[in-house]
Amino acid sequence: MEYHVLITLFVIAALVLVSELSSVTAGEIGGLVGHWNFDDGTGTDLSGNGNHAVLGGAKIYSLGEGRACIETISKAEPMRIPVSENSPLAISRGTICFWLNTISDRSNILRYNNDALELNTYRGCFQVRFRGEKDFEYWEGILDYDWPKYDMREWAFYPHVKASIGDSEWHLFAVAYDDKAKQIVGWRDGEQIATVDLSTVDTEPLRREGLTEIHTDERFVGFLDDLRIYNKPLTDAEIHQIYNETKATYAGRRDTNPAARRQNTYKYQEIDRTLYNAWLQFNPPATKQNSQDLFRTIVAEGANSTVQTAASELAQATESMFGFKPSVSDAATVAGPKVILGTVETSDWIRDRAEDLQLDRIKEDGFVIKAMEGAVVVAGRIPAGVIFGTFDLIRRIQIGQDPLALDVLENPQVPIRMVAHWSYFRGLFGDRWRGGGRDDSIFSWEELRTGDTKRIRDWVRMLASCGWNALCPSEINWHYRNNFLEHLDEVEKLADICRDYGIKLYWSPSYLLALDPKTADALYARVPDFGGYMMKLGSEKQNGDPRPQMTNRIADTLKPYGGKVLVRAFVYGNLRYTPEPYRNLIPYDLFAPEDGNFRNNVIIVPKGSPMDWDLWAPLPALDGAMQKNLSGSELVIDKSWPVSWIKKWKWWFEQDTYRNGPGSLNKFSVDCIMGVAMISPSPAWTESPLNAVNYYGLGRLSWNPDLTVDAIYTEWIQQTFGNDPEVLGTIKTILMMLEEVTRKSYNYRGYRGIWLDSSDPGMTENKTPYVVTEEGVGVTTPALRERVLAQYAPGLRKIYGDPLRGEAHLVTFHFTEHDQQLSIGRTLIQDIYANMEEGVEMALQAAELWKTLEGKVDPHRYEYTLKTLVDYAASVRSLTLKKWVTNFEKYTSRKREETLAGLTADALAKVGTYNVRHFGAVADGKSNDADAINEALSACYAAGGGTVFVPSGVYAIGSIHLKSHVTLAIDAGAVFKFSSPETDASLLVGIDLENVKIYGPGFLDGRNNTCITLKRCKNVEIRNLNVYRGGDSAILSEGCDALLLDNVDIRTDGNGLHLSECQNVTVAYCRIDAVRREYGRPIGGGEAIKVDGETLPSENITVQDCFLVNGGDPLQ
Repeated sequence: MEYHVLITLFVIAALVLVSELSSVTAGEIGGLVGHWNFDDGTGTDLSGNGNHAVLGGAKIYSLGEGRACIETISKAEPMRIPVSENSPLAISRGTICFWLNTISDRSNILRYNNDALELNTYRGCFQVRFRGEKDFEYWEGILDYDWPKYDMREWAFYPHVKASIGDSEWHLFAVAYDDKAKQIVGWRDGEQIATVDLSTVDTEPLRREGLTEIHTDERFVGFLDDLRIYNKPLTDAEIHQIYNETKATYAGRRDTNPAARRQNTYKYQEIDRTLYNAWLQFNPPATKQNSQDLFRTIVAEGANSTVQTAASELAQATESMFGFKPSVSDAATVAGPKVILGTVETSDWIRDRAEDLQLDRIKEDGFVIKAMEGAVVVAGRIPAGVIFGTFDLIRRIQIGQDPLALDVLENPQVPIRMVAHWSYFRGLFGDRWRGGGRDDSIFSWEELRTGDTKRIRDWVRMLASCGWNALCPSEINWHYRNNFLEHLDEVEKLADICRDYGIKLYWSPSYLLALDPKTADALYARVPDFGGYMMKLGSEKQNGDPRPQMTNRIADTLKPYGGKVLVRAFVYGNLRYTPEPYRNLIPYDLFAPEDGNFRNNVIIVPKGSPMDWDLWAPLPALDGAMQKNLSGSELVIDKSWPVSWIKKWKWWFEQDTYRNGPGSLNKFSVDCIMGVAMISPSPAWTESPLNAVNYYGLGRLSWNPDLTVDAIYTEWIQQTFGNDPEVLGTIKTILMMLEEVTRKSYNYRGYRGIWLDSSDPGMTENKTPYVVTEEGVGVTTPALRERVLAQYAPGLRKIYGDPLRGEAHLVTFHFTEHDQQLSIGRTLIQDIYANMEEGVEMALQAAELWKTLEGKVDPHRYEYTLKTLVDYAASVRSLTLKKWVTNFEKYTSRKREETLAGLTADALAKVGTYNVRHFGAVADGKSNDADAINEALSACYAAGGGTVFVPSGVYAIGSIHLKSHVTLAIDAGAVFKFSSPETDASLLVGIDLENVKIYGPGFLDGRNNTCITLKRCKNVEIRNLNVYRGGDSAILSEGCDALLLDNVDIRTDGNGLHLSECQNVTVAYCRIDAVRREYGRPIGGGEAIKVDGETLPSENITVQDCFLVNGGDPLQ
């Protein structure tokens, strides 16, 4: 017994001794050269080396129980630790660890002032930077892309999930730099984040020379504690030990600096109803519906949530449009007129009539709407088609169509039609100090978690109502706030809402998460119809490789589930790709050679302009270059000022890349449209109520690119504001003006295709091959000009490379001197300054036009919209004078006032140019400007000829009479339209003339009358012009000799170019579309080029490099 007791006592004593020895050993991590824990209220260095911190503006903050840390606030004097290059703190290699709590998403935390070491937060992650004795720098561009493991590279430890700093959460961060082992190791809370492998790099000891202090940054806001510096790389075990010894102090704490602040996110108020409903007002139809009894009964068989949602939407619209509440039945046998919704899977009635409905014609999420057997049927191949068809039926009723006359097949042109939100989810602790911009998202984890989803559901239904079928709610730049994997319950709820409206949910993960198959497994386990990923790789500090090696590995994780990978092709700034990081050249250089090497579930998505979204830019070179892999385009939907982008998008869809010869239009080969949204909750969703047209318009164009801009404006205005013709015409004019204001004021994005930036050298955005100098504007060198042009197909090179044919984008492809005269009659520098003036004038004019709608638009919307227009006009004036004028004067050495003095009526007349505005033209879309324009033409002719210049604006006119030896130059953004439809009239008329020129790139809108009539004229040039809706013939030429049409775009319902008894005619680089369309669908038309003659034949006609589309017989 005693023996056993002795043994027990011995064992206990041994265990106690071991425990004591262990605790001693655990407390003796060698190499500590600096330690500050601030518990005594000072910056005393506890290591014994005497490097005491000077707190400066940092405050001591109590953590309780005798513990304290430092608190830093913005713009306060930093904490400084004086040190010399001979101090033990001047480490050659080693470890820094500290407890951190911060609200700073992007700031410097701590740095050596000789740049040897820098600790940062970047987009919510812990990030480090090191610099060696000579050439070594761990930052950007140090590692090549031969990295088969695809682990951390530069910018570590962003975007690793384990590197997240959290919202006012305390975490122990540590980093070790080891030049001998050639690695950098990071830790959070005792666990390794990642190891950066530097084995392929010549590493060096850290720089010691020049070190005088270690300091915090004045922009750093947060708390710092227990800062330790070691002169050796610590191990995982040692870091874990430090964490375990210190974690109790910080466990569960949520200290935050601006705790009193609270983000003010808009919540719906009934007063905002008409603003909030946007185009879903469900106004009474444009014409009385004799068949409205159809809608008293709505049949939706089965329990499919999408079909049931469609029934609910139709019931709601019916009650608003017709004033009665319909019954919703689940049985098609109910007697009487009715609307039947469903698919063959959800509806027995539809399945029994599938052959009569010709459902085999439906593709993707298309639908049919057909009146039969006393009912109107909306049927889809899949449930998504039913919801899209239901909204289409509502739209058709509102614009006056008879439902009993419908026999509609609608298939979407673009398979993936995505709205991608550039914003960070709300619903986190940090909402209290964040606010505005991308931090104020429509989407909230908390609202999804609690079921407060009205805003989200209302937004999704709006998108579905105009044909969007995909949604990516997360910012393209990785941030922990958008981590789906940490909110799978909420993701499932969001996907349910999207599914109800036929929309698939996508996500933008970091490349590290996307590469992990477990990520896809987790998502699809909760959301079986999850769409896939939208990836930003290898650009703007978003690491990863966008080429097939990495992209295909990501695609393979989604392939078993049917998921897609959308890869943004706006990749620039990375010297791995090209010797010069030019934004407009890298996408083609990077992706075009890889065509055919990507998986079939990868979609390459370049921006819709070469550098950024630009209202004045040419096509990006990558358009049409991806022939074997799927491709799309990324287009901006909305910005913070009132502007319509629809004409620009329509232009993009219709542009000819010439990749397969003339007729290689973008709309024929696009697999995805990614529309970028940058909005926050607000009464009208968008900053200005007029901007809602962009969401509606791009959705409709993506469904059917053959819709005209006018048709889209008409639909949207009728559904949003009603059917008053005055309202309809006025808002159309305002929308056209607002686009021109943005283009001319350089808000987005520059001049004739170059990206202007007042803050960068040369006044152009860095990493672009352009410059603004005292001599001129354009491409920096002839060699770069050739390189830019070489990326395009030969046919497009002949347009962009010709200074006259490609004048709209002149400086994108040519260096142009300031005094070079343009075809519009003014010089380049005059055009630059004049555009700014015209932008200001048009902004004011748009606001004045809106005022004419007082009493025709409900008061709340009227006042709300008016304020946005007035504010915008003021901002354009301020921006022009304070920013652009100042910088153009600086870089060009041309003064604004002196330059504009050359554009007065007298000064212009001396050089043979006549501005129609000087003759009284108003260009407001209402006043008849015909007399003023004809007077300008007569004055020019009387002076011996010259140029009559038509600035941007909407000109309501009668017939304009051309003159011999006179050029009519219709500038970009200028539109001629008949003030009232006239039978057998022409917009432009020339009889018995010679040496006549008509130049664009403005528009002639014949409104179903002939646009140009020429009789017995000689030597006529029509260049760069857009000719629309030309009646029997868009351009009629009778008995003319020497007629040239060059780079003319004709889209009309009848004949495009009608040549009668003409000779010596050349038609080059033209697009002539003579197809009659109804609601965007072809139903007939005329001939692209019609050639005839009653007494004499037309002869010597040359047609080259043109795309001709006949609505009737082939070319005669």
